[in-house]
Parts: sequence; C-alpha cells; structure tokens
Amino acid sequence: MGSESTKNNSTENGDLILLPLGIMLALKLIPKPVIEASRAKAEEIRRNGKPKNWVTGAIFILIWVLLAIWAGEVMLRMLWYDRG
Repeated sequence: MGSESTKNNSTENGDLILLPLGIMLALKLIPKPVIEASRAKAEEIRRNGKPKNWVTGAIFILIWVLLAIWAGEVMLRMLWYDRG
C-alpha cells in the first residue's frame, strides 16, 4: 500500500509542474492578434454585461434533473432486485 501512495504523490507533483508549463506553451503558440482580439471582445462583454440565454440554461437544468431521476430509478431497481 505504501508504494501506491508514493506513486500517486509523485504523479500529482509531476502534474503540478507539467500542467502550468503546458498552459504557458499553449499561450505562447497563440498568435498575438488573436489574443488581442479575444481580450478586446472579453472587455466589451464585461462592459455590456454577460449575455443570458435562459432557454439554454433551462434545457441544461432539465437534462440534469432527468438524469438524476433516471439514476434514482436505476438505484431503486437494483435495490429491489437484490431483495427479491
């Protein structure tokens, strides 16, 4: 068990170093005009307020509720099946 714990910690430490380096490399590869245009667009959105799409939000909430209901039914069926 001790070796598994050490292995997981070394992997996490590697991720702490590699992930930021990968992000920095990705940002360096993006052309400056693209970054400047994106920053300008983000600033405009910040000034004007974020757009709200309530229909899309409602659809996502509905999907999550339906998934929760389905998962609950599956769990109940599994419990009933184990009893009978």
